[in-house]
Amino acid sequence: MQKIEEFVQVYHREKEVLEMVLSRLEHMTICMPLWLSLDSGTRFGKIAAKDSAKDVWQAMAYQGKIHQLTGVANSIVWGSMPKNDVSRIQEETARNGLRVDTVHAYFAGEAASYGSIANVKKEQRDLALGQIQECIQIMRATGAKNLSLWFKDGTNYPGQADFTARYQRMLGVLKEAYSMLDADMTMLVEYKLFEPAMYHTDLADWGTAVAICQELGSQAKVIVDLGHHAQGTNIPATLASVYRSGKMGAIHFNDSKYGDDDLIVGALDPFRLFLIFHEMLTQERLYGNSMEDISLVIDQSLVVEEKLPGMLYTIENMQIAFAKALLVDVHELEARQNANDVIGAARVLREAYECDVRPLLRLEREKNGLPADPFAALKEEMTC
Repeated sequence: MQKIEEFVQVYHREKEVLEMVLSRLEHMTICMPLWLSLDSGTRFGKIAAKDSAKDVWQAMAYQGKIHQLTGVANSIVWGSMPKNDVSRIQEETARNGLRVDTVHAYFAGEAASYGSIANVKKEQRDLALGQIQECIQIMRATGAKNLSLWFKDGTNYPGQADFTARYQRMLGVLKEAYSMLDADMTMLVEYKLFEPAMYHTDLADWGTAVAICQELGSQAKVIVDLGHHAQGTNIPATLASVYRSGKMGAIHFNDSKYGDDDLIVGALDPFRLFLIFHEMLTQERLYGNSMEDISLVIDQSLVVEEKLPGMLYTIENMQIAFAKALLVDVHELEARQNANDVIGAARVLREAYECDVRPLLRLEREKNGLPADPFAALKEEMTC
């Protein structure tokens, strides 16, 4: 095993800085939804993968394996579904060394067509509220602290509905749901630019989500999903805006080329992923917004990839981007910024981004008794 002293000259950083990087990597927590391991698909249908988990219980076993290999993925998102077996959820999470971090609501009824909490029919809004209430009950039983809400609500044609009336109906249901929360629970509200609603979406942008959460109260926070924006949106700047509102709750990680493609995070734009972690660390360092208060959730769709290697690749991309962001010389960066040295500041970021942190990541894994190469360890285990 290499020693930390050997990296001082490699990264041109003091030993204390590198030890801090190792410590932050060790305590990084990534939350993974169970649907990552299940059959997924596209708008044209579901694709049955040869290594998909047969059910949510096998998906838990898959994630337990990923946590054994990486040490950072012990928290899960439970997707609420009909006939939840709470006792078995408790048993299986304990067996696989996992914990339920978040319960995510799925909405039945007319949700995909005419809306759930914004639906003009009270019986449909009541159905959605009942499903949210069930999620809160699951949270109490499992110890989960986050309630994740994303709504398909919107319209496809001009004149289909009154925008303001829909907003008021949505807010009314959310206020009822908010009143059901325990004092230590957080309601996470997710927005999305489009899909399945193509003309207008009731919760389409971060500003609307922030406004909703401000009306609800201190326990309501915003989810920023990296794929839920128009092309060209500056995600780090969006994060800064949500942070300033005091409503930053979670980030859903994925990558995209056209829209909400849900590709493996960092696979297409690793520099943007680095800048996102840099912004989170800036918020923490300068404004006291601890990263520990933000849920880092993988929210992507493994369709053509093998499930377990795909999850390992995702986690590695996030760890690499985080380690690079931790290596930014923030004092030099601030000096360049305060001197309006545009190129100098850009080069400070580029210097950290171009560091090959994989040897440092291997050192952290070995230091904590994890496989230095989790891909090789997985392959060896699966061929035994």
